[in-house]
Amino acid sequence: MLALINYLWWILGCVLLIIPIYILIFICVYNVRFKRQSPLDIKTFCGYDEPYHPSVFYFPEKFGHYKYWMVESPYPIGAKSSRDRWECPSIHASVNGYDWHSVSEDSFPLDDLTKEEIERHSYHSDPHLLYAKGRLECWYRFCDVKDGDISRTIFYRRTSDDGITWSSREEMISWSQKNHDKLESNHLLYEPIDVLEDNDQLILSPAIIYREDKYHMWTCLSDQSKKRFYVSYSSSKNGKNWEPRIICQLEGYDQVIPWHLDVYYHEGIYYLLIYDYHGKEITLWESTNQTCFNFKSIILRGDSRIGSFYHNLYRASIVNDGSWKIYFSASCSNFVSIGLLEGDSLDNLTMYNGPKRECHFSYCLDDFIFHIKNVVRANPLTRPLIPFAKNIRAKILNR
Repeated sequence: MLALINYLWWILGCVLLIIPIYILIFICVYNVRFKRQSPLDIKTFCGYDEPYHPSVFYFPEKFGHYKYWMVESPYPIGAKSSRDRWECPSIHASVNGYDWHSVSEDSFPLDDLTKEEIERHSYHSDPHLLYAKGRLECWYRFCDVKDGDISRTIFYRRTSDDGITWSSREEMISWSQKNHDKLESNHLLYEPIDVLEDNDQLILSPAIIYREDKYHMWTCLSDQSKKRFYVSYSSSKNGKNWEPRIICQLEGYDQVIPWHLDVYYHEGIYYLLIYDYHGKEITLWESTNQTCFNFKSIILRGDSRIGSFYHNLYRASIVNDGSWKIYFSASCSNFVSIGLLEGDSLDNLTMYNGPKRECHFSYCLDDFIFHIKNVVRANPLTRPLIPFAKNIRAKILNR
């Protein structure tokens, strides 16, 4: 009995000694951010309020009653069911680009899954907004899962004359696909080629522009057999019959792995944003045509320091409303969100701080607890205490 008491005192002493040391390390090394830093406050249809994968379109003279329109697809970390189940395209509008809200129950979400599709773990993803022929168009991807594999992928389109009432969904592009919609390796390489054939490819994250009476579409494209990822380009007059895809040339930055992207045309230049799976960063590229892009800069890297809401990044969307705005997908240990960079120049962007200042300390604290748990698990001195602590806890609960 005395030995047990001494052992418990030893454990308590270790805890009291180690935790202050770790707190000091986190403050000094990780540079705890007690300054205000928050994402945009955007409500989602599923109630988790964790928006993701933004696509934003700006109208100088307004469309409907708003200048800014967004489609996003929630991907909540805290979801009780599968996160994919909630990844449905949802429409938001804003008068200033900062404060967003839904405008119609019919577009919140714009498309939902059936009970059978939920049971099969099918899902929507990769929504994108564009303006064509006087209408707002929303394109999005649907992956039909059967027996655990994606059997068919479809790009759907819905259109609206006012942003409130939307047409029925229309199938624009579809193909069969056997492979899972997942990256199997982080050692993929960029390898420029001319044209790829449709042989069991993974096609995702469409970025579409309508100009000169054509749809111009860029996608991330994978040759699964070679594990290579590319940016592809194609064009179409009606959105259904497309020219053969051309692989874009990406010059000036080696080994980029395009995983999600956006393209924006402004004053004769095509601006390409790539979420690079290799570097875990958002990169900016420019071109005067549709297929040859030159690297310009790294827009943003994930920040894993405590208090940051963007430990990891994902798809970003770019617009110019007189100044530049880049809306980006972000995630940390306990939630996903959409952040905003803005500035008069793409070389001088600053982080917009959202209105939820009162929530900052809570997610900073959650982040700290998350890091402490990981440190305890990883440290050989504290790891042996985990089963002992679990055993003590179980005995207490069973009393």
